[in-house]
Amino acid sequence: MRIKRLPTGSIVYGKLPRGCRLCQQGLKTVIFLTGLCPYHCFYCPLSEYRKQRDVTIINETEVSFPEEYFRKLSGEVLKSGSRGASLTGGDPLVKHRLSVETIRYLKENFGKNFHVHVYTTGLLLGDDKLRELVDAGLDELRIHSPLEKLENILKLAHEYRDKLAIGLEYPSLPGSIETLLKLLELAEKYELEFINLNQLEFTETNSLSLQLHGYKLAKDYRAAEGSKETALEL
Repeated sequence: MRIKRLPTGSIVYGKLPRGCRLCQQGLKTVIFLTGLCPYHCFYCPLSEYRKQRDVTIINETEVSFPEEYFRKLSGEVLKSGSRGASLTGGDPLVKHRLSVETIRYLKENFGKNFHVHVYTTGLLLGDDKLRELVDAGLDELRIHSPLEKLENILKLAHEYRDKLAIGLEYPSLPGSIETLLKLLELAEKYELEFINLNQLEFTETNSLSLQLHGYKLAKDYRAAEGSKETALEL
């Protein structure tokens, strides 16, 4: 299987997930459902305005009042000509009921082929909650959890592997090759469809934490030195 470099700069080994293909084409509406999250990553890149705050932003449009949410959601999907949407945060499953209602609303109003994926830590995910998401029409689940909890989360998700695409999404921490190999091992064991590794991003809010953990800013002034190289070594 050969490695491909996309025009956006992404490097792909194997088949790109449908959610990623639509994102690469600019055909996904991004629903930042909440900044609240049960997993306090030292490398979290969110801005002060979003991080651990209960704000909802659709693309770049903030939803100030709950009663505006679905109207603004429809408007953004139509305005951007989207063929799918991503639910992100924080962890959108902090607002599990709204996540389910959002997926159902998108499927009912834009068709069953409108692709929806959810990013989650998995820390709030139980069988009943996952079943509700699947029944609402969820197409793809992207998990980023603490490594020590990941296998239990994957055991649960594995039961639904015939109903939705399941994958992992993690930053490539420089020098973390053993951790990344463990992710590969779990991905194979639980028949996951993909692993997305992102360059470790330096932002205004996480730069001090990253430096305290020994990471340095690369020459591009955006990512951590060695992050890309670690991912490619894998």
